[in-house]
Amino acid sequence: MWKALTLAFLLALLSCEPVKTQPFIGPSPVICQSFIAATAATTAMVRILQAVAGKVTYLCGWNASDSGAGAGAFTLSYGTGTNCATGTVQIGSTIALAANGFAADHRTYAWAALPPGADVCWTVTGTGQIGLTLYYGQYGP
Repeated sequence: MWKALTLAFLLALLSCEPVKTQPFIGPSPVICQSFIAATAATTAMVRILQAVAGKVTYLCGWNASDSGAGAGAFTLSYGTGTNCATGTVQIGSTIALAANGFAADHRTYAWAALPPGADVCWTVTGTGQIGLTLYYGQYGP
């Protein structure tokens, strides 16, 4: 009896199809392998990351802290020319930090792809000293 059941089970296994995986939909995620650090008190828009010819800059996030006695804020932007002055576009909103405050927005995968040739700049306001770590990747097409 058990031989008949075993034989039936084996025949059933042979007739089974392999499990089909769900196809990946969309582009592969981009992982950022680099970072750059910048520190500034109140400053006009200045470049903190230069574009690389023929490559797209991807952003994965940032960590920022205020080490000053007063509050500060920063804004990230991208553009071309001296200190992103041409075609300037703000990236996200202005981030406010309390005195000795900390904020972060850091993901595993890129959340922004800048146009080829675009530099990353920042503007710092307030009375605090802002330290920023920006996580990015620059890849060719």
